[in-house]
Amino acid sequence: MQRTNSAFINSRAFDAGFHRAILEQRMARDLPDELSRFDRSMSSALKETIVQALRDYQLGNRKMRVFSAPTGSGKSSLTYAAIKALHDTHADSSMALLVNTLDQAEEAYRELRALLGDDGDLCVWTSGHDAETDEPILSGRWEGRAYSGPSQVSRRDELSSHRVIVATHNQWGLNTDLVWKYKGKPRWLTIVDECPNDVQGYEIGSGDVLKMRDDVARMLGEDHPWVEPLKEIHERMEHYWTEVLGEESYQLRPTHHQDTILVTDLNAYHLGLDDTLAGFIPALHRRQELKNLPEDWVDDVFGFIRAAWNGFAFVARDRTCDCRDGGPRFVGYRPIFPVKPGMVLLDATADIDGVNQIVGYREPAPVPHATFEKLTIMHEEPPAGVFPKGMTRVSAILQKASTAKPYADWMMRTILKHTQPGQKVLAVTHKRMRERYPHLIENGKLDGPTSGAFNIDLEGRRLSWTHFGQGIGSNAWKDAEAVFLFEEHHLPKSAIVARTLGLKSIAATHHSLDEAQGRLGGPFGIIQEGHLLRWIKQLALRGKGRFIDDSGVCGEQLLVCTGEFGRLLANQERLFPGSPPIQINRPTDDEGTQGRKRGEAALIDLLIDADALELTFREIKAQTGVDLAKHGSRYLRKPSVIAAMSSRSWKINRARGRGNLSNLSRGE
Repeated sequence: MQRTNSAFINSRAFDAGFHRAILEQRMARDLPDELSRFDRSMSSALKETIVQALRDYQLGNRKMRVFSAPTGSGKSSLTYAAIKALHDTHADSSMALLVNTLDQAEEAYRELRALLGDDGDLCVWTSGHDAETDEPILSGRWEGRAYSGPSQVSRRDELSSHRVIVATHNQWGLNTDLVWKYKGKPRWLTIVDECPNDVQGYEIGSGDVLKMRDDVARMLGEDHPWVEPLKEIHERMEHYWTEVLGEESYQLRPTHHQDTILVTDLNAYHLGLDDTLAGFIPALHRRQELKNLPEDWVDDVFGFIRAAWNGFAFVARDRTCDCRDGGPRFVGYRPIFPVKPGMVLLDATADIDGVNQIVGYREPAPVPHATFEKLTIMHEEPPAGVFPKGMTRVSAILQKASTAKPYADWMMRTILKHTQPGQKVLAVTHKRMRERYPHLIENGKLDGPTSGAFNIDLEGRRLSWTHFGQGIGSNAWKDAEAVFLFEEHHLPKSAIVARTLGLKSIAATHHSLDEAQGRLGGPFGIIQEGHLLRWIKQLALRGKGRFIDDSGVCGEQLLVCTGEFGRLLANQERLFPGSPPIQINRPTDDEGTQGRKRGEAALIDLLIDADALELTFREIKAQTGVDLAKHGSRYLRKPSVIAAMSSRSWKINRARGRGNLSNLSRGE
């Protein structure tokens, strides 16, 4: 798709139109015409990024320009202005804005309609804006006012006949051409707001295939054409892990193994499956007798079969897998967010999520940087008794109410300890805590139209709970003066491996899985760390800290974290540049500590807490178990250890001569 028209973009007209649209926005919001220096930098940077994306479209370059401006820096408003400018100054232009949720689609549509008017060039379609649904369900707030119901309803096929459209990330993955093309031609510009779900994963056991076979036979008859293929696939999966893998010690193995016929024998079924799969699953869902089957489960079984045929599947048997049938998990994956020419990604954390480092289609754009000097960061460590002996993971203690209650009580005490009556507070915990034990954390819930987002009364504090896995891009908690992150958003190892391979669009082989055995390394480690950092930053800045002033400084907010201290310390400047030193809260002597730390965590604590001006390697080994004389090159290169040493000005002194001891020292 080569385009060579040198006069493709009238830069002068676009610049002028962009400036006019920004002034129109500011006038509507009673803001002064004069932009601050930070706002001017933002508008200039976004304009240049969009121009580069338009050149990608012109030349047919499949790239995604990544604009990682800070949360709350105004990039969404500037995006609406840029779309307005392109629409008004280039009559042949066509644009798509892709957002994450239905509410965000409604908000974007309202903002764009205010700029573009009702000339018929604008269309929004989501499941909440569907004209073919009897009662689309959608509610939220826009410009401080509540709304119920969508501003516009339309048919999905209307997207391709409108110059400017708003849709969700999911529609891009499911109906790429319908969203990407305007009257049969590729759109000039596609803007993606927030990182999309770019890889679909499927995790099943052999028992899931057998259950599917039995349900199809029971509901559709033993002679249904899918019964025998599903039975055969189940038998091959059983053979794979009982006879081929046997009892050998492994964590991850490709399904395309030289000693098995799981995938090669699927060849006989592949043509039948592949030819009818697209129509089979929707038809299956529509059958009245199958209405009680979970849709995701049906998709997982057939999604895995399709992924395995392409070699995009592996077997995982490790402690992070949910092995419901006692065997290993068969994991498939599929890239679902195609990159096309003329794309821009708006995401405040795309610079730290690790994806830029492992794929070639992302192109980071220069952006203005904010400073977080008004963000107070604390790290809170749980005392003894919160985690029972032998349990170190929150997911483990949330299995039973008896172990979940001490953890819930500690969370509530921590919130009370660091906040005052009258303050609005956002607390983030694990999804399982909110689903299984809401009575432990949501006592005092307020009802009624005035309760809003902060609908829990905690001794005078207005508290709101959310969980890891949701909330990115939400403005619901923008008035929070304190945000608490209880632990971190860890994914199962198999999910990290599947996403990494899917991002790179490569099959699972012994070679590609080599760095995923044991501790994740290489691209897998990069994606794992990037995922954790992304969720820390995104949810940490849901409160007042997300407001960036005219000087590029964040709003005043307290952030309390309880996850891995070493990770927070090592990445503080990447996450929150310019923020003050982290305040550390250890359990009191009366509370006791959560068991004796060893290794890296113990070394970091010693470097932070030590009063001594000198620590010999022998003393360090006695207190932490870390032998720097033998393993110093490994430990002293870790980012968390480097950050701890830097924060207390430690330096390394290598001993020379008999009787002298190597040590770490610092000045007065």
